[in-house]
Amino acid sequence: MPDVFASDLPVTFEVIGEAKTPLDLETQRSARQIRAFLNYLALRPNTSFYLSVPPFTSARSWTILNRIRLPHHASVSIEVIDGV
Repeated sequence: MPDVFASDLPVTFEVIGEAKTPLDLETQRSARQIRAFLNYLALRPNTSFYLSVPPFTSARSWTILNRIRLPHHASVSIEVIDGV
């Protein structure tokens, strides 16, 4: 279950948001969870995934996301929110 899910009706967009601590982001469980969210979003048009992480961890977060992300996730807009 994601921390944030939003869409409109009729569905023209869908958003999933997830917040992670630096240690949690490094786990295999988080990798599986994020990949599942991206798989879901990749099947729909106009989707976005937001990852919220503590200050100064966006570079490491992008490294992890790029390792998790698969070619069929290319249509999903991904953003890291650093410092919330």
